[in-house]
Amino acid sequence: MLVLITYDIKDTKKRTKVLTRVNKTCRKYLYQIQYSVLYGELNKPQYERLVKELKKIIDQDIDLITILIAKNKNNVETIFIGPEPPLKVVI
Repeated sequence: MLVLITYDIKDTKKRTKVLTRVNKTCRKYLYQIQYSVLYGELNKPQYERLVKELKKIIDQDIDLITILIAKNKNNVETIFIGPEPPLKVVI
């Protein structure tokens, strides 16, 4: 499945560690196309591990992670204006 994740960690001056951990965790699985936007292809177990890890890191009352999933990458049109980042596939 093709996955796009964006995140918004509230009050980052006081919570820099949370922000850093979210970014580092996402980069283990996905390619970073902007600071808080990551993109890549995952299988179901990888996706489930990623979500589980992120839930342990954030405060779900104030932080927001948005995940868009395309079950079939062939049915999604992705347009980049500027250099196209490589698609990171985690095995």
